[in-house]
Amino acid sequence: MNTKLLSPELEQDYFSYNSKFCLSLGFFLSVLVVDDIAQVVSQGGIFAGLFYCFAALGGIAVLYHLAIGIRFTKVSLSKTAWTGTYNDEFLNTVNLIAYKVAFFAVILVAFVGMASDDIFQGIMVQTLCTGLVAISLTAYGLTAIVQLRDNDE
Repeated sequence: MNTKLLSPELEQDYFSYNSKFCLSLGFFLSVLVVDDIAQVVSQGGIFAGLFYCFAALGGIAVLYHLAIGIRFTKVSLSKTAWTGTYNDEFLNTVNLIAYKVAFFAVILVAFVGMASDDIFQGIMVQTLCTGLVAISLTAYGLTAIVQLRDNDE
């Protein structure tokens, strides 16, 4: 096992990549959930065409971030980067905040669904679970990106 410490720049690049990947995957999954619930594509028309564009943009963003992520496979990322603990204290703080926001976003949606029988009535369990994953990924990615940008300014 490689215990070499990574440079702070490489850790920040990886964290930034991971945040953008989570945001793009969350957006793509959200588009799929909206289609499952609203049946947008089956209705046809201009709205379905716009929906196809959003889905295609989301898919392209996910593929783009996967392609960019290949550069991190060439560098031996430490086990701590994969578990979400970084050598840089700032990245640890941002990561923890993003995890908390994602957790509470999912808990809030699940609590609202639990408190009201009518909200998720007629939605398949797979769609609901995909929606929760989409909310979690989007909340994590967006929070991390905002926190990183606040640091840059």
